Amino acid sequence: MDLILKEDAEETNPTISNLHIQVICRTLLSCNCYSVNHIINIMTWVNLTSMEQLDEIKNASGFSLIFKHSTRCSISLMAKKNFEFDWDVIPSETKLYFLDLISYRDISNQIAEVFQVAHQSPQILLIKNGDCVLEASHSDISADEVAEVIAA
Repeated sequence: MDLILKEDAEETNPTISNLHIQVICRTLLSCNCYSVNHIINIMTWVNLTSMEQLDEIKNASGFSLIFKHSTRCSISLMAKKNFEFDWDVIPSETKLYFLDLISYRDISNQIAEVFQVAHQSPQILLIKNGDCVLEASHSDISADEVAEVIAA
């Protein structure tokens, strides 16, 4: 079953509402495919669209995660879906940022500079108190590994 994420739905249908999202969630729950926590987590990406947000991530205490995604790459899409499928293991207080690096290449370049990592796509960066403590790309992207680093 393909999931319709709120940001994907809004791109294809800007009139989608929270009511539509609630109906989708109820449908998923009724087929016993997903837990409540999983469905709630599906809806929690924060779109990273400004340098100010990047400054907030750098200055935040605790953990934040950046997922850099190429909307033109099927490998990136697969990594994103796999990550979302398993991300209920990540503590809910972890802020999850989504970067469309095709639309926001300047932010992607700044991420590489600020956190001193080579640009990859797809790529995750786990940030703790302003420092990158985990970086992974392609098939190495793992929600379980993110959860392990946070728990350590």
